[in-house]
Amino acid sequence: MSPADQVGVVVDTMVFSSMFVERPNPMAERYRRLIGQSPVMLSFQTVMELP
Repeated sequence: MSPADQVGVVVDTMVFSSMFVERPNPMAERYRRLIGQSPVMLSFQTVMELP
């Protein structure tokens, strides 16, 4: 698959932030499996909500 063929995935603040929690998080693992190798995209609002 070439980069032009890849489809990005827009994730919200809850999904994105859950992937960086240091304690085990079963939902984060499910999100990672669903996203796979797809590029992750954030809306400007999500970027502003992150610490």
